[in-house]
Amino acid sequence: MLGAIVERGFGKAFDAAVEEGVFRPAGMARTSYYPVASGTARGYTHKRPGSSLDAPPDPDHWYPAWEAGTSGNPVANPMGGGFSTADDLVRFGEAFMQGRLLNHQTLKRVRNTSARRRTTAVETVTASKPA
Repeated sequence: MLGAIVERGFGKAFDAAVEEGVFRPAGMARTSYYPVASGTARGYTHKRPGSSLDAPPDPDHWYPAWEAGTSGNPVANPMGGGFSTADDLVRFGEAFMQGRLLNHQTLKRVRNTSARRRTTAVETVTASKPA
């Protein structure tokens, strides 16, 4: 649902909207919904290649989640599947906290809500400890 809202708001496909509204403003040059450089890590799974969706996993083996040389992500979507680097994830965090991705009023609301949740969680844990 959120992906459809993003697409409608930007008037373009989800991956293009995220590229324009998040990756570029944050300076995330090595982040995309498609592999952006050779040596991009591949995902792995406990499911055998070609197995059905309901097949049980093989906990003793890891298998590539898709063929080498392909993105494994034919359709970028809001459920994940992006490729990034540790440095770009740091850039995202910095851009977010500096208000480059959200306006300052929205960022303040996010921070206040988060602080209230942490305080409530600490109060709940403290109150539940036996005296």
